[in-house]
Amino acid sequence: MDNSTSNPQNDEFYVGYLPIPKGYRKFINALLVTLFLWISAMSVIIVTTMRDPGYARWETGAAQQWTGTLVESPYPMLIPDDSTKPAIFVVSMGKLGAHERLAPFYDKHVTLSGYELNRDGRLLIELEDEESAIALESSVPTTRSQTPVHVDTIRLTGEIIDGKCYLGAMKPGDGVGHRSCAVLCIRGGLPPMFAAETPDGSKIYYLLMIDGSTNYSEESLGLVGRRVSLTAKHSTLLGLPILDSSNSQITLHEN
Repeated sequence: MDNSTSNPQNDEFYVGYLPIPKGYRKFINALLVTLFLWISAMSVIIVTTMRDPGYARWETGAAQQWTGTLVESPYPMLIPDDSTKPAIFVVSMGKLGAHERLAPFYDKHVTLSGYELNRDGRLLIELEDEESAIALESSVPTTRSQTPVHVDTIRLTGEIIDGKCYLGAMKPGDGVGHRSCAVLCIRGGLPPMFAAETPDGSKIYYLLMIDGSTNYSEESLGLVGRRVSLTAKHSTLLGLPILDSSNSQITLHEN
């Protein structure tokens, strides 16, 4: 009798407790090599075709301090003592605004302790959780004008985003994939912003009010994270570009 036909190792029928037959080993090795090459190629394709989320940073290494005057409107922010610097949005940790926490200190001169988020010079302060993160100063508040200037009406195309994620907490902090997070953040009181497209491909970042408020209705939240066109009243306040629109003046962009 031919021993090759009776040797289990030469039998192409696979039995779990016996060595893998040669034919199976060749197939599995070829499959593993193919999968490795396919996964490697797909990884390269995904990385090279991803859109650039832009440069933004979140300085979480060590808390910093800022001194200035707190104001409530149009969004809680700190007016730095340095008159050359724009106002800075102030929020709590997580997906929450700091409105209630800041309420006793509005129109007062304070020093804040927290972490900086920064995109293209647009700053946001994330307050530390400790009570000492807000320290009242004995000096007088700033006298910088809080009157909006350069008021006109403009038409723009872009995306409604939440300021904290877009300024550095998430990368990317925009787009359809980030939409549910942006809605949750704005609902929680984080600053709603509008990343407006420009002809050269760059973005301009506005604080976006709807009907004079940064407290969005559910109807307004339905527009967050989508490419839209809007008509709005444009102004500049304390170095910040601001838009004030209404739901009826915001439409989903068709292209």
